[in-house]
Amino acid sequence: MPVWLKRTLLIAGGFVVLAAAAVFAVSYLADERLRAHFERQMNENLDGYQVNLEAVRLNPIGLSMNLEGLTIIQEKHPEPPVANLDRADFSLDWRALIAGRLAGQIEMEQPRLHINLAQLREEAADEKKVEERGWQEALESVYPLKINLWTITDGEITYIDQDPERPLRISNISFTASDIRNVATPDDYYPSPFTMAATVFDTGKARVVGEADFLAQPHIGVLAKVELEDVTLDDFAPILSRYNVFLNTARVDATGQVEYSPQTRKISIEQLRLHNLHADYIHTEVAQGQQSARDADADDDDTPEFQVHIDQLQ
Repeated sequence: MPVWLKRTLLIAGGFVVLAAAAVFAVSYLADERLRAHFERQMNENLDGYQVNLEAVRLNPIGLSMNLEGLTIIQEKHPEPPVANLDRADFSLDWRALIAGRLAGQIEMEQPRLHINLAQLREEAADEKKVEERGWQEALESVYPLKINLWTITDGEITYIDQDPERPLRISNISFTASDIRNVATPDDYYPSPFTMAATVFDTGKARVVGEADFLAQPHIGVLAKVELEDVTLDDFAPILSRYNVFLNTARVDATGQVEYSPQTRKISIEQLRLHNLHADYIHTEVAQGQQSARDADADDDDTPEFQVHIDQLQ
């Protein structure tokens, strides 16, 4: 190879390397500015909670964006964080675009919710309801399109009551909800179909198939068929003991339908099977007083009464 050609190739190669490094540096600086901006925007919209965001990746093609390492803490009880999300991918929902609407979709990978008794009591004691904390506004502040398709892969929800050695955990959550913006069926009462499957308390299985109205006010409406299989209730014992129910062991299989909306709260159980149930209820004057207080609070509440109907109990 001639010397002049070799030098030309080396110089050209150097320019390519420098150009690639410059593009990478500009991209990194742009992503870092976006990360700081989105983190600030979400925190300005949230009340009582704070967000930390590790990274943002922006791709103008398909209006796609990736959020990485998102952590949410409750300000009064920051440990443990109430939520961790490894990755959230936002992009254009092409099916909605074909239907004549501009909307987006979000895919969440390995979201983790961690709630303990102190955090739950803090939320219950606050006059502002959890749905009024600015969650929707925080989401809309980072992505300009309204979300129409929502997917969750390998999610997990953990609740710790008084005993950290007995967590209540729902894991391996897979969830898909479509037509959230009521694009395809705007006139249906529950226009958005969804499905969910999960592992319940390590051994049980849950399957949920239904429809929802994610735009209902003051909270979403849901009508769903629910199937539970081999769900153990042993770890519920600390919670039930506060209501003077002392549970030793139990396992549940159930099928039924749940409707929860601003107008209706109803559970219709087609079949409920209790296996190896060993439980006691102790009636005391204190328990009666606590129940009377709960009944009084319910009378002052405008929300509809919860209705429970069981067809078969075995």
